[in-house]
Amino acid sequence: MRQVFSSPRLENVERVAAMLREAGIEVQILNGRSYKGNRRSHFSYREDAGGPKPAVWVTRSDEQPRARDLLREAGLLQSQPSARSYLQQADVVFAPAAEAPRQGMSRAAKVRYTLIGGAVLVIALSWWNRPGSTDAPAQAPLADAQAPAPALDMVPPTVEATVYRAPVPQALAAAVLADALVGQTGPVCVSIDGGAPAAPLLAELEAGYPDVRPSSACSGVVATPASLDVTRYRTDGSGQGTVEVVSRSRDAAQAPVTRTLDVRRDGRDWTFANAD
Repeated sequence: MRQVFSSPRLENVERVAAMLREAGIEVQILNGRSYKGNRRSHFSYREDAGGPKPAVWVTRSDEQPRARDLLREAGLLQSQPSARSYLQQADVVFAPAAEAPRQGMSRAAKVRYTLIGGAVLVIALSWWNRPGSTDAPAQAPLADAQAPAPALDMVPPTVEATVYRAPVPQALAAAVLADALVGQTGPVCVSIDGGAPAAPLLAELEAGYPDVRPSSACSGVVATPASLDVTRYRTDGSGQGTVEVVSRSRDAAQAPVTRTLDVRRDGRDWTFANAD
């Protein structure tokens, strides 16, 4: 259990507990009333003021953040009263904000800094008024010929981009599958990274090839249909990279054929071609 609210006034604790219970949060009151009775018209305090104060505890720790949010919205976790408080302002006691102590220089420090400033001023005036201080320093003779500065090698260092594998983008998969379905006959099962494509992408493919099916609908069938899988998208984060298309024919004896495509993103569209 976690404590979220405490108050020397029993009524405050009971009202907060009732508010949290109405929100569906299981709470318990510790150090509360020792007997059940009707509430009086004035507030009740514990008789042993030096003992523990009544407090509201949340039974389940995963409900503590929601309970604290409700108390914060009710103004019960602020250092000053809030106009949105769940309880009346007269029912909640807030600790007055303590003013930060003012730090100032002691008198001895002020005298010390004054003496140091005066000494610096006297030294500056004596140096300024010394004989010959107004004479301009003799200019050093210039060299007859200055050696040319060596040329700097300004070739920037080469930074190699890191290529990593990422999930195949949906727009790229739709473009590659639509192109691969051209010339196909009969049912064709499609997948992206080995999984069935999303319903919107499948509906887009069905508009151009009605006999397309998700890979999840092709498992366990007697006659194995042809299949296409777009997978292994590699990029360096610049919007271009490579992707592989794995094609399987209806003849289970034939090995799958893998093509590697160079792909590039142009806005929302993708262009691709066979890799060299």
